[in-house]
Amino acid sequence: MEKLDKKLIVVLGMHRSGTSAITRGLSVLGVDLGDRIMPGVEGINSKGFWEDIDLNALNIEMLNAINSDWNCLEQLEQIDVEFLTKQNYLLRAVALLRDKIGTKSVFGFKDPRVAKLLPFWKIVFDYCSLDVSYVFAVRNPLSVVQSLVKRDGFEREHSYLLWLSYVVTSLLGCIDSKRVLVDYDLLMQMPDQELNRLADYLGLKVDQKKLQNYVSEFLDPKLRHTTYQISDLLLDGSCPSLVSEIYCSLFEVASGKSKFEDNVLIFKIEKWSKELLHSKPQLRLVDKLLKQNRQKTIENHNQTLCISEVKSELVLRTQHVAGLEQTITDQANHVQGVESELSSRTRHVAGLEQTITDQVHHIQGVESELSSRARHIAGLEQTITDQAHHIQGLESELSSRARHIAGLEQTITDQANHVQGVESELSSRTRHVAGLEQTITDQVHHIHGVESELSSRVRHIAGLEQTITDQANHIQGVESELSSRTLHIAGLEQTITDQAHHIQGVESELSLRAQHIAGLEETVTDQANHIQGVESELSSREQQVACLEQTITDQTHHIQGVESELSSRTQHIAGLEKTITDKAKHIHEVESELSSRVKQISNLDLTLKDKNDHILSCDKEHTLLRAHISDLEMTNKSQMTRIQLIEVELERCQNTVFENIAKRISTLFKN
Repeated sequence: MEKLDKKLIVVLGMHRSGTSAITRGLSVLGVDLGDRIMPGVEGINSKGFWEDIDLNALNIEMLNAINSDWNCLEQLEQIDVEFLTKQNYLLRAVALLRDKIGTKSVFGFKDPRVAKLLPFWKIVFDYCSLDVSYVFAVRNPLSVVQSLVKRDGFEREHSYLLWLSYVVTSLLGCIDSKRVLVDYDLLMQMPDQELNRLADYLGLKVDQKKLQNYVSEFLDPKLRHTTYQISDLLLDGSCPSLVSEIYCSLFEVASGKSKFEDNVLIFKIEKWSKELLHSKPQLRLVDKLLKQNRQKTIENHNQTLCISEVKSELVLRTQHVAGLEQTITDQANHVQGVESELSSRTRHVAGLEQTITDQVHHIQGVESELSSRARHIAGLEQTITDQAHHIQGLESELSSRARHIAGLEQTITDQANHVQGVESELSSRTRHVAGLEQTITDQVHHIHGVESELSSRVRHIAGLEQTITDQANHIQGVESELSSRTLHIAGLEQTITDQAHHIQGVESELSLRAQHIAGLEETVTDQANHIQGVESELSSREQQVACLEQTITDQTHHIQGVESELSSRTQHIAGLEKTITDKAKHIHEVESELSSRVKQISNLDLTLKDKNDHILSCDKEHTLLRAHISDLEMTNKSQMTRIQLIEVELERCQNTVFENIAKRISTLFKN
């Protein structure tokens, strides 16, 4: 016979029976529990479940595969084991268990679901040739039931039957194997004694240091919320007598009054198993009813969640609409602020342009004075003998340049007039835009009024139709209102988009105006510098006249002075050409701004058209509603008329009947 080297300790037991505390105690005996332990959950198992995550996941998957769960009462059958084997779960379980054990000499694990799947796992243990020992955890059923009622909301009867199914299945499954029973309450009372007894049975040694840590750090009496005596079971009317009988027998084994190997106990286990087997149809029915109840609970919960989600969505939609309306108000205020800033900048630009005009006039005066002085210089130079012709040629060139300058200045004046015309057109377009925006605002107010009137008419119609139709129309009204709110939200979002585009256009125009202002300020600076240069040149010319009047003979210095003046005039011409270029750029910017305003006006026209279409649609709907109301009122009126006719006819019939009765009575009296 092959020697079994690997020891495996399997903890069996019902949920909430202390299997976690007992499994943690195995580590005191040197049992390796693996390194993938399920963490604890506060309020349920704060000290930890001490279950291997992978083995637990496999057990859950296998129960799902056979359409079962940990809280089902029906036991595993041979056909279920065969199904799991065919579905490759046997190979997976063998591979997983071998990987968990590895080189460990003693490995242990627990999962209460193993009790339900024990016939399958015994095949795995045999195939792996493991020396298996079972530690059977038991606890007073009353404590287990109380815990299940608190944690899972189970019915007490269901909890007792579940305890019965787990315990009997575990007892029968390990009846021919090495097994030891540990009572959770006894472990909490005497942990040293119980762990030493467990070590002796399993052939392991207790680590005293780990034992002290286990007792002082892990075990916490506060976590054991209930403690009951055996006799307390008899006081619970929902506890089956078989449960009391089984726990009494198991407690005698745990307390040392009897042994697991006693034939009497083995006979009882077989008897309990047969009784449970006879109850199989009832247990199957309970499982079906519980599944149906859980399904209905889930469906009701889902419906409640759905209703809550719809209500939340409606609240969110309402809040979103309010937020959109507030955003529109904020955007409108922002637009007004931007337009006010734009108006201020426009006035500032006009002031700068007026300053430039004044500077140009001053330059023209200075240049006129300069021209007069030049003619005076020409008169003085006429008296020069040798260099007269040369000087005249130079002055002729100077005069030609002066005419060219005058032409350039005329061009500047024309450009300035054109700029003023363009800015006047821009101002007119701005006023037109303001008018359009005011019209849009009025249209929006009118739309709000129409929508308010429409809402009032809808409520009136709903009231009239409520007297004619049944309550089902209320649902259609809610859906219609939700659709209307959705359309209204879409309209508000479109309005916000249009307002955002308008704001972008205004901000772009403001940026262009700022650039234009900067250009104008730079032009003013250049003009001031040019004036200073001209005045300096005028002073130089005055000094030159004085020099010519005092020193007629020094022709060479005079020629140099004339050439210097010519160079200065050339620089002045270059400055004027730069001014013309700047003016041309300014005109281009103004035309670009005008184009932007035209586009904005076009967009506003489209928006106004959409608003008018919406108003026409609302008016049409209003007309239809009025017609419908009129029809309803006519119908109501005709029905009232018909009722009156029926009442008249009924009164006439009653009078006829009364007259006939009176005649009959009169005839009887006469007879």
